[in-house]
Amino acid sequence: MARLIFDDTRRLLDWAGACLETTFDDEARAIGLEGPDGLRAVSVFNNFTERDCHIHIATTNTGFAMTRIFICASFIYPFVQRGQARLTGLVQASNERAMKFDLK
Repeated sequence: MARLIFDDTRRLLDWAGACLETTFDDEARAIGLEGPDGLRAVSVFNNFTERDCHIHIATTNTGFAMTRIFICASFIYPFVQRGQARLTGLVQASNERAMKFDLK
């Protein structure tokens, strides 16, 4: 069974950074999904403004990487907890799966 992780920001940022080949500053926040086999997905939020923030989602790219609860938590955090009006999802143009997800 998978569980959400809210309180291990550094580990989540490091894992997502390795998957996405980037680094995140100390103001970034993250939500993770962990299964028996380890982390499956991490949503990273950064570049906060008064009304917007960026979201980056790193996954293991397996069919079990994300759950509906993880996706809901990834939208509740910026919109409900932080009061953001918009999310900006950044993906590489070559990442067709991510583009499809973002456009939904």
